[in-house]
Amino acid sequence: MGADFIFGTLPAARLDKKRIRTLEKLIAGTTLREGLWETVADQHSDLRDAVREYAAFWCNSEVGTLSLPDLPYDLYVSGGMSWGDDPTGATPHILHLSEFEAITDQLRAWAVEQRADR
Repeated sequence: MGADFIFGTLPAARLDKKRIRTLEKLIAGTTLREGLWETVADQHSDLRDAVREYAAFWCNSEVGTLSLPDLPYDLYVSGGMSWGDDPTGATPHILHLSEFEAITDQLRAWAVEQRADR
């Protein structure tokens, strides 16, 4: 078995307690993603954990921030080589959150607002 390069991106937005509560409400409204989780309770638990980790991405050495000229927001990016394992501790959190459009749309809106405030 060979190695694979795995990476993920998410819009880069700083989270405060109010924003975390907003994401938790979005998580509560998600339906089970077959094949990724066995129960919706497991899914919700993993997504809440991912939000807690995401809130600290701005200071996580496994996560980079990428600014592209034509993109109106910054991206968090993490990944690397995988031999069947996660390349970084942050990668599964990014991949889990990116599975849900409502969550990524909200993060994108905050990231655009954040970039505009600079």
